[in-house]
Amino acid sequence: MLSENATQGRGTSIETINDRDADIQEANIQAFRDQNPEAIIISGPTNNVVGDQVVVASATQERTNEATMDWIHFYATFFNMEGEANRIAAQMSDSYACSREVANDIAMQQRELDEFKEPTIMWANYFTYQDLGWSVGECPTWDTTYYCEYAAHCGATVLTRPEGMGYNRTWGSPTVYWYLNDEEVLEMGKDADIFIFSGSDWDSIYALKNETLDQFKAVQNKMVFDTLGQGPSAWNEQRYAEYDVVGLDMCDVVGHTSKTGPGHTRRWFRNVYTEPIGSMPACDVEGGEISKPFVPPGQECTRPDSSDDSAATSSSMTGSLFALIMIAYAAAL
Repeated sequence: MLSENATQGRGTSIETINDRDADIQEANIQAFRDQNPEAIIISGPTNNVVGDQVVVASATQERTNEATMDWIHFYATFFNMEGEANRIAAQMSDSYACSREVANDIAMQQRELDEFKEPTIMWANYFTYQDLGWSVGECPTWDTTYYCEYAAHCGATVLTRPEGMGYNRTWGSPTVYWYLNDEEVLEMGKDADIFIFSGSDWDSIYALKNETLDQFKAVQNKMVFDTLGQGPSAWNEQRYAEYDVVGLDMCDVVGHTSKTGPGHTRRWFRNVYTEPIGSMPACDVEGGEISKPFVPPGQECTRPDSSDDSAATSSSMTGSLFALIMIAYAAAL
């Protein structure tokens, strides 16, 4: 929501209401409207805010990672920075394409080997709530969801729950959520090369389910990763602004990154055995840092070139509009 101090152009500011208490949210929004009668309100895709001067942002409903990132153009219009958004989007698209080209080149070389086997990933989480059980990957197509795309992008496969396996709940929505018990999850994923745990509590789940988990090849080989490389909440927030870096991370996890180009240090996927839980740097709100550009660390990708070892390098250094994404997402969710 644009604040009462908003100015046209580059200095435009956005006020956010993050309170999840539905009982007071309506009152908060009405108070804001009373104070800022000309303000534009950005609502989430579920129409959680309705009325005049409401614009719906549906970035998280897009089918591909690049399409999600393209919502930068939407936010850029509030700042008269469409040109900058075009530059950033093009740069990130090029970086993402670079990691795909590298992965495809490596996979092509590996396919020539007799022992080649495409890396398989078990994507799973465990819910203790109501003893729901295991929630696992669903990738009937490469673009079913974001992690399916990342795996395909890097020449790997996320295992898909076999049809009819498990039980489902709808939780009052059209979406069907499937859950597996220990025997079913073991049958589905025990031979996977890599286990990616999408929850934030691997240690406690392992303590609860170690007898089952110890039978997974990936656990035995210590090829288990979670998404806490930048802390417990950043995966569902800042990750959207670094989809190209997540792509590099996934390719590194499955072993499809360049061995001769610049080394890549994973930011998002963390090996639960060898790497600590990460954290985002503290934000100096009082010092005004929240309104400054968010520029993530640069990551480089070197394209394959069999005729020239000095292959072209693509950088995922991002531009000055990411601060807008971080602030505006809070208003849109």
